[in-house]
Amino acid sequence: MKKFSGRVLVFILLVFTVTLVFGGLQEILSLNYSFVMLPQLAPVLAFLLLSLIFRDISFTLNFKADPWNIYKMVLAFILPFLILFKVYLIGNMMDFPMIITKHRLSALWPVLPGMILGAVGEEIGWRGFLQPYFEKKFSVLLSGIFTGIFWGLWHAQLYANGVAFMLSFLLFTVSSSVVVTWMLRGTSYNILVASLFHLSLNLGFFFFFEGSLNHIGIMLTNGIVWTIPALIIGFSANKQTFYNDVIKAES
Repeated sequence: MKKFSGRVLVFILLVFTVTLVFGGLQEILSLNYSFVMLPQLAPVLAFLLLSLIFRDISFTLNFKADPWNIYKMVLAFILPFLILFKVYLIGNMMDFPMIITKHRLSALWPVLPGMILGAVGEEIGWRGFLQPYFEKKFSVLLSGIFTGIFWGLWHAQLYANGVAFMLSFLLFTVSSSVVVTWMLRGTSYNILVASLFHLSLNLGFFFFFEGSLNHIGIMLTNGIVWTIPALIIGFSANKQTFYNDVIKAES
């Protein structure tokens, strides 16, 4: 257990360290955050560094495109966007500042490559390494929750919005982590499924949260709405595979 905990701790420290370095590099190079966010590459680079430090850690990229995986990819791309659209509708009903301006679609194309790169870079670290590694010691459900906590805490730039905002954001990251964990079952941790899920989140935030991402009411609503499918999954999932089994990473 000490060996396991140590490697998780080293990975998290590497993620935060690389994030700080890449954040500084982004400022030095004057790179526009709208087009590319270098810190989003921190999880994958942290894993690569970890694999150099601990040579027995391995990673196999899974890009299977059989019918089952394609179905999961489509679902992973559609569902998060629909859930965030529901948040948008609720936000409008509550008179939150949520407005889709007519220029959003034209503004998407220049930033889309950066969104894709960031989604893949994050998910190789979070759901490609950390989630399966947690499952060596914990149940699938707990592993998804733990991954969601670290994923949320990593967004240090949001700390300035206060404790209530961060708790709301963590409610979202933990709940959405449970949802993507459920989607990944039976896919051998297909990185495309996780990346498309993450990309869909980015697109949803881009279209529905324009200029209001730091609004506490919107983030709390977002967290609550995401809790609903997470709870449904938690109560309906196969108890043997989702709650009880401590499994090896799927191969």
